[in-house]
Order: sequence, then structure tokens, then C-alpha cells
Amino acid sequence: MRNLYRGLILALLLLLPVEVVAADALQFYHTKTNTRTSAASGVWTTYGSLTFTPTATADFFLIGFMSHESTNLAFATSRWQVDGVTQNDEGGNVGSVIPNGNAFMSTIVWKKNLDATSHTVRWQFKGVVATVWAKAASFVALEVPSGAFYAEKTTASCYVNSGVPVTKTFTATAQNYLVIYGGEELYDDEDDPQVQSPQLEMDGTDLLADLSDEHGQQDIYHWTGGSAWKYLTAGSHTARVQVVGGGSTFSDVCIKNMGLAIIPFDAFESTTTDSFTTKTTTTSTSFVDSNLSVSPTLTDGADYLVTMAYKSASTHASHAGEQEIVIDSVVYESGDQGRKDIDISTTGYMTSTAYGHTSGGGSETFKMRYRTTSAGIAAGVAQGYLLVAEIPTGAAGGSTFQFIQVSWARVPEFFTSSWATDTFFGGSAYAAFPAPS
Repeated sequence: MRNLYRGLILALLLLLPVEVVAADALQFYHTKTNTRTSAASGVWTTYGSLTFTPTATADFFLIGFMSHESTNLAFATSRWQVDGVTQNDEGGNVGSVIPNGNAFMSTIVWKKNLDATSHTVRWQFKGVVATVWAKAASFVALEVPSGAFYAEKTTASCYVNSGVPVTKTFTATAQNYLVIYGGEELYDDEDDPQVQSPQLEMDGTDLLADLSDEHGQQDIYHWTGGSAWKYLTAGSHTARVQVVGGGSTFSDVCIKNMGLAIIPFDAFESTTTDSFTTKTTTTSTSFVDSNLSVSPTLTDGADYLVTMAYKSASTHASHAGEQEIVIDSVVYESGDQGRKDIDISTTGYMTSTAYGHTSGGGSETFKMRYRTTSAGIAAGVAQGYLLVAEIPTGAAGGSTFQFIQVSWARVPEFFTSSWATDTFFGGSAYAAFPAPS
């Protein structure tokens, strides 16, 4: 009798379809460039332009970054536009005094509703007193997925000592979340302009902290941004960007045009992550791996969102560290950057990037490498986060059915109750049958 039950149950299970719910399809458009391009003083120059036509009206996360530099102490000013309309204050702001060869990042995260007509998102930059250069740029337009959250700060607010310009309390499901922000900051203290600003936090715990006194001169808005990923339990959580004063006296810190996005990992088809705490090197002749590196096997022709953030610093007062970001053997960012004359374990200068990437299939490597600019002088990187997330393309809200295959070794598990369950391919199969006597 027992063998009869086993035979009937196995036959049933071999024919039982299991529903596997796929991630909703998401519209995703992207561009990236690493061609070094110059802009003369006073001449707005387009760099990193993305034109796309949504298949349907939707909310999009617009995430972008641009790296620029100069060969003297000159201001580089940048702005970003949607369909020709500037989205930030371009009145001499978003500038930086950029030391020779140093890279300076512009970073934005914003949500916009776009209809099913052609749209263009682009970076523009110019020199203020001399020629400046752009080194790398990207833009991605990601349809806001189900279960994502967003908060923004549009008008300027200024804080002394500390403040929380952007915060979002939300109800999470138990899984990993990408937390990413970008926007503009200004500090105002001529005598002691040291401001640790801002910090990306989750439930009061620092995920990423940026020391911004190396961003440029006071009284000028600068770009800032960061990203991290964190596992959250089911329930209420609070993500926020907090500004914190530093130095011997507190500075006024102003924040505006800043967006904060929180995206669940189950919005993606697959994810690969990596992180590290602190790494240092005294090597200057070649770049060394930072341990922020993954080499997943990717789907041929699939699109991926790649986010990377880290802090950098040097123990020398005059020499910074240098980092480069490598995507599938191509260097998309390289330059001197990093807070000088401090210990990286204390704080550092933040770099945050986001790219779209279309895979050619097979194993591909995404990583950050670094070195010191002067042999024997320690340079370091810390608080690194890397995410490679596959964008789903299946029918929105769709699901598929798969026929499960059961080995004889699993069959006895079904005889423990009149109702039994087991899990296959991420789905649950249920069978009702009388318990054997």
C-alpha cells in the first residue's frame, strides 16, 4: 500500500506546475561615456546626453554622474537638463576649485514623470575662468518599480551643527534595498570650512559619510551623492541624509535639489553585490584592486544597473589617492581625489557613480582600483558598496509556470502529514492526499 501511495504522489508531482512570479518589467534607458572633452570659460558644453522615448507614461528615477577636472585652480560649473530645462541652480553654483588633475563629481538622483514622447536628459558644463575638462559621465532612466520609495529636498535649507534635509520613513519587506541619493550642498565658513556632510543613514546607523571640505570653496553649491545597500527586516524603517558640522567651529551647511531613492532588490531579475570597510596602499606605479570587485555571469543582451560608492583619503597633506572604475575591462573614471592629511578610517571624500550596462554575455568584471600618487605615502579607500542588478524584461506583473522534477529521495518527505509542502525553483508546491496508514 505504501508503494502505491509513493507511485501516485510521484506521478502527481512530476506533472504539477509551480507558479514562479517574475519581477515586473521595467523601462530602462542608459548612456555612458569616458571620452575626455574640454569646455572653454563661459561656454556651456553638452556631455553625456541620453535621448529616449518611453513605451508608456511612467515615473522614472533619473540617476547620473559626471566627473570633471582642470589643469589649474579654476572653477568648473555643471548643470543637468531634462528636455532643455535646467533642473538645478546654474547661477554660478555647482562649482569647484579643482586642483591640478583632480576629479570632481557631479551626482544627481531625481524622480520625474515622463510621457510616451521623446525626452533628452543631459549634462552640461563650462569653465568659469579657464578651460576645464569632463572625464566621464552617465545617465540612467529607470522606471520606478513597485515597492520603491522616494523623498526630495527642492528649496534650499541651511543648518548649523546638524540637520536632516531629506528623510523617508517606509514599510519594508524582508530583503535587501538599494539606497541612493544625490544633490547640491553649500558650506559657509571662510575661516574653518570643515564640514562632514552629508551622511547617508538607515535607522540612525551611518551607511556612508562624506567629508566635504575638499569639494571646493565656500559660498558655492557643490554636488554630493552616495549609494549603499542594506538588508532590512519587515516593518518600518527610516532612511535619511543628515548633514553634520565638523572642524573647530561649526559651519552653515545648505542643501537643495537633493533626491533620495530606496529600491528593493526584488525589483530586479538578479543582483550581485560586494562591499568592504577599509583598504590602504603605498603603491604608486600601478593600480591595485580594492576588494570592491565582482565577476558575475551575465545574460547576453540584458541591461544592468551598476552602482558604486566609496570614500577615499591620503595621509599626506599634498598628495591624494587616485582611483579608477572598471566596467568589463573599460576604465570609466580615473583621477586624483580624496581628502588629504587624514586617516581613511576617520573619514574621506565620497565618490558615487551609477551606470547602465548592456551585457555581451558570459563573465564580466566590475571593480574599483586605487593607488597613491606618491610612492610610500599611504592612500586609502573605505565604506565601499557595489551593486550589479539585472533589469527585468518580462511582461509586467507576469508569472511563469514550471514543471518540477522530484527525486525518489524527496518523496518520503511528503508522508509526514495529510497536507505537505516543499519548495522548488523558488516556488511552493502543495499536494493534498490522505496520510498513509
